[in-house]
Amino acid sequence: MVYPDDLSEPKPAVGEELNKRAIVSMHGFWPKDKQTHTPIKDKDRLQRMNYTKKLEGLVEKIGGTFVDYKPEKGTCEFEVSETAMRGWDLIGRGMKLLLLCYSVVVN
Repeated sequence: MVYPDDLSEPKPAVGEELNKRAIVSMHGFWPKDKQTHTPIKDKDRLQRMNYTKKLEGLVEKIGGTFVDYKPEKGTCEFEVSETAMRGWDLIGRGMKLLLLCYSVVVN
């Protein structure tokens, strides 16, 4: 959590310091092939799998807004608002997304 509710000092106003919207970039996001257990990095195969759409859905599940996926680097970018972050552990949310992404496997 960026600013826990039990702070001894008041939180910054919305839009100030870290209490504002953020773009999160997570790298190395490729699904793993179920048989070889290796990352799937082929753009055409990722497109056939609708992988970008799957990432969009995962980001929505954690309350974020999908920004972009760059398959050549496996970079997933999404935006979270200060409201979406309130009461949530941002690192935990990112790890949840990471685990969900890596759980996407294909035959």
